[in-house]
Amino acid sequence: MISPYVFPGLSFANKNIEQKACYIFKIPANKLWVKTRKRAYVLARWFVAYFSYTHKNMSQSELAHKHAFKPCTINYAIKQLNILFEVDRELKKKYDQFENELLK
Repeated sequence: MISPYVFPGLSFANKNIEQKACYIFKIPANKLWVKTRKRAYVLARWFVAYFSYTHKNMSQSELAHKHAFKPCTINYAIKQLNILFEVDRELKKKYDQFENELLK
């Protein structure tokens, strides 16, 4: 199945997605995948995984192997973001901003 976002101007490079997430959380792009539990880094990684899962039609195992995580980690991130979006309106606004910048 071909992703609907493959049309000219709408294809997403992973570096672009990662740079947008780093820009929103004000962290250096080269430190995004460093193993740390600081909230800004974790949320930026979760945004990249969630966006790739929902818009690029990547499976959770593909995402996990691409970034050297276990599939259960990606599954946890997606479930936690869904829960946080219902509770934390500021985080939902940040994700909407992130998504709109990538989709425009």
